[in-house]
Amino acid sequence: MAPICFKSGTSSSAKKNAIKKVRAHDSSGFYADDSEWLKILGRYLTIRVDGVMRGLATALGQTRMRTYHGCRPKDVRTYFENGLRVHSRNTLEAQLRELITDKALLRMISTDGQDLSIDEHRDGKLYVVADDRHLIKFAGHYMIYGSEWLSAALRYHRDRLLQFGTPTVLEISLPLTRVDRDTRIELARHMLTEWVRQTVYPDQVIELDFTFMFKKDLAPELIVSHFHPQQIPNWLERMGPLYLVDSSQCELCKSPTPKTADHCGVRARKGVAIQAEQKSVYIRSGSHRGKSSP
Repeated sequence: MAPICFKSGTSSSAKKNAIKKVRAHDSSGFYADDSEWLKILGRYLTIRVDGVMRGLATALGQTRMRTYHGCRPKDVRTYFENGLRVHSRNTLEAQLRELITDKALLRMISTDGQDLSIDEHRDGKLYVVADDRHLIKFAGHYMIYGSEWLSAALRYHRDRLLQFGTPTVLEISLPLTRVDRDTRIELARHMLTEWVRQTVYPDQVIELDFTFMFKKDLAPELIVSHFHPQQIPNWLERMGPLYLVDSSQCELCKSPTPKTADHCGVRARKGVAIQAEQKSVYIRSGSHRGKSSP
């Protein structure tokens, strides 16, 4: 993340010389997400930190946030046509039979009698994240193998999934009105914590580990672009060797139209972006594309 800026919400509630005093604190033993950061902030506000947090959560409800979803589609155009769908075991079982033509392997899977515990956390839900860097670094299996359910079902045969599709990160312009208030408050807590930390250490930028869960599909118009990471750590293999991505088979990248040209890209990473539509409340990252204006 590049430095966070709050032009409204905190400045009017801060005591005189608050930033100078925050920077003077000895925070050498703090973790990046340490709760002590907000305690420091609280000492130099004229109102409670909880009040600032709730106000920021309200302001975030007027914004869109660039979020990410990792996948391995056979044809990424289906996402731009149909949107992002919630997890469906029935759909995935049909997809498994379509992808795996080895009947002996299918029988072995079906006779295992395994009740994949992953269904409890995934069925009827979908997930997007706030920072693609954290997604690629620590959850690359979503892009390397695609569906986590398919990967778990195939287990020692999951390499079969490498024969299909291209590791892809979808970029979703998420209206935070779609997010419940409790989640926005938690996001505000992360943002305020990082704002204080960056006030003390402005040159240290960290990755944001934050996930949004939805129980309804996301419409195709919310998916604004996609890209293919060049390499992904594969933590399902011992020691997390790097998986090198071949994006040459992406159907959309091979034959972009004027309408879809902006949907394509092979990038090392992109970052977090929260931009208010009217108020200046934002958090941005992803300087690999060059400087980006607020």
